Amino acid sequence: KDEVLIHEEFAEKNHLKLGDELNFKMHGRKIKLVVVGIFTGKDAQMNGFASEAQNRLFISFKTLENISRDLRLQQVSYFVSDPKMIEETIVEVKTMNLPWENLVIANNFEKNKELYQTIESVEKMLNMMLAAISVASMLVLGFVLMFWFRGRIHEIGTLLAIGKTKLEVFLQVVVELLIIAMVGFVPAMLVSNLTSDTMTKTILEQADSAEMRSVDEINVKREELNVNDYVAVMSLGMGVILLATGGASISTMRLTPKQILTKMK
Repeated sequence: KDEVLIHEEFAEKNHLKLGDELNFKMHGRKIKLVVVGIFTGKDAQMNGFASEAQNRLFISFKTLENISRDLRLQQVSYFVSDPKMIEETIVEVKTMNLPWENLVIANNFEKNKELYQTIESVEKMLNMMLAAISVASMLVLGFVLMFWFRGRIHEIGTLLAIGKTKLEVFLQVVVELLIIAMVGFVPAMLVSNLTSDTMTKTILEQADSAEMRSVDEINVKREELNVNDYVAVMSLGMGVILLATGGASISTMRLTPKQILTKMK
């Protein structure tokens, strides 16, 4: 079956839902499309034309190939989520059964290559900032934990005296820190969701590039975070905690139980 994506407003006005069929004629030919997805979004400037987002239909390569027989195509636009996929997409498009004697492929990426490179540089800068913040967090947390371990020397000595191993004591400290981290994780995610779009736009506006300055408007839409993103953030936080705790505990854990008990006096 030929498939199509429609806008949510289009679906509401026409009482359409997933699985429904669209039947219409093009150049005297009957065409049937099955609704497999509903998207949202609006154009930056409303113009009242048929080209507005609410009036657009998105179809697959295969569907286009099926319905384009005997049709006079003037322009077909293909979009990719990653500039690295452009060449692969062009090769795939060239294999389609289209009237190539009347069509020319235009690679818009080449026209705005400097713009994309600038955005890519900003992305790399953000990744470097994330790495630097992670290292700084580990150092600060490790420094604080060093004093924390020294302040709990009596507790550690007592636990060792009653038969607890150093590993058990270390894991207890890690669990305590993870509980604290989990309590702070939820508000941190809420704050990041509220501020990430603003921060990204600010960084792009400050990018020193002639290509960026030539662009009248930059629309940035952050992708919604999924479960994998949250797991990745939590894993990074756990890694920082483990490394910081391990480094901070060396000065205490390297001592024998007898030495620790001696320090208690």
